[in-house]
Amino acid sequence: MSFKIFANALLVDADFNPYRKGFSKSANLGVTSSFDIKSFSPKDYLFSHCTIIASVDTEEDCEHHIKISSEKYINQNYDSWTRGTLKNTYRSFIGAPNYVEHVQVPELSKGTIVDAVLRDIKGETLYCDILVATNRKHKELIQRIKTGSMKAMSMGCIAAYTFCTKCGNKAHNEQQLCDHVRQQKGSKFIDKRGNFRTIAELCGHESDPNSVKFIEASWVETPAFSGAVLRNVINLDHAFVTKISSLGSALTGWAKSAAIKPLMGEDEDTDGEDLTPEEEDQNLDTTLDSLFGPEPEAESPAPTPEDTDVDEEDEDEDEEAETVSSTTSENDLIVRD
Repeated sequence: MSFKIFANALLVDADFNPYRKGFSKSANLGVTSSFDIKSFSPKDYLFSHCTIIASVDTEEDCEHHIKISSEKYINQNYDSWTRGTLKNTYRSFIGAPNYVEHVQVPELSKGTIVDAVLRDIKGETLYCDILVATNRKHKELIQRIKTGSMKAMSMGCIAAYTFCTKCGNKAHNEQQLCDHVRQQKGSKFIDKRGNFRTIAELCGHESDPNSVKFIEASWVETPAFSGAVLRNVINLDHAFVTKISSLGSALTGWAKSAAIKPLMGEDEDTDGEDLTPEEEDQNLDTTLDSLFGPEPEAESPAPTPEDTDVDEEDEDEDEEAETVSSTTSENDLIVRD
């Protein structure tokens, strides 16, 4: 039997095969292993860029102690995921269903998570951002998303085991939980150095990529992680979706995700600065231009005789620029391993 933990409850799942006896941070649901992105037409789906979860860092000399500076990224259920664990498992979001308030009945699914990326927040944490395709047939929900009255999200995941952040106890099921997690979760304790720390659970371990599987994301009124919010509603046309799907492994994210630096499991240098919305839009425009070329300019008035007197050297430069541009291709943008 295995646990499932979502925003505010524990349920038992007897059917999830990959994890012997494990914790489940959500309710029962299978995950689609693959799907055809082209089937998610913008005519039928609203695309939302959302943050869903954040990572914590642990002490080098005691890996079950969460760094005090990182405790703010423990969610309100006092569940947490280390940076390494999130790097190794975040892609399991892709293909998982989208619900409302964790009502995980397949017939009540509102859509699908079609992509996921990581971004470094000033070196403090990794945010996992997801692209959610919500079916437009759910008109009331779509309207709430568009107006911002529904703008928070909550994840669901299965963990094969968890660790107590006070004593380090490893539990594969509820019977193996220590008293700290059973009775004191969310409380403070004083470590041997006199530091006040929070009792929480660390889900899975970075050495075991199968120790955590994210199985859904729900629109909720109150998220367990305060940073799990809608960031942008993305307007895509069908040609864009078809183009993205045709590029296959050449792309890491969609649309706004293209403005986010991906982390593929290897440590990368970062300047520690988060992008402003204007910088994200600029990065997105640059990425889209490299894929599809710049947007056509508005039609100009007919040229006057003076306008047609163009210097031959300028014409040569324009021809050279066109030649260089024609040698680039969609394969020059390699952003997914």
